[in-house]
Amino acid sequence: MNDQPARTQYLLQAIIDSFVEGILILTEQGELFHANAQARHICQQISPSETPIDSAPRAIWRVCQTLLDSRQILAHQKVIIEDEIATDDLDVFHIRVRWLDLDEGKPPYILVTMKDSE
Repeated sequence: MNDQPARTQYLLQAIIDSFVEGILILTEQGELFHANAQARHICQQISPSETPIDSAPRAIWRVCQTLLDSRQILAHQKVIIEDEIATDDLDVFHIRVRWLDLDEGKPPYILVTMKDSE
């Protein structure tokens, strides 16, 4: 029995969880595929009323929507959308959104990286 895919998935998850930046991986519909602890913390700060996290907060999803909207125009180019989101507490987070192909032949995921702008 080959458990290579399970080990690969575990390794990928361990790498993502070790990042200092917040990492969200979303489906094209905005559903959460994976989030590391830092991403969960940042999402809680951006949108404290949207708990628990099972999708991207609206402020982040608007940035993702720009990536989705650019797909037809820039279909064969690598696109990175960046924005800053300010909270009511005046914290500012730098958001970067791009496509992430994990499985060939399946729709790509949306990779969101987040960090405190300070």
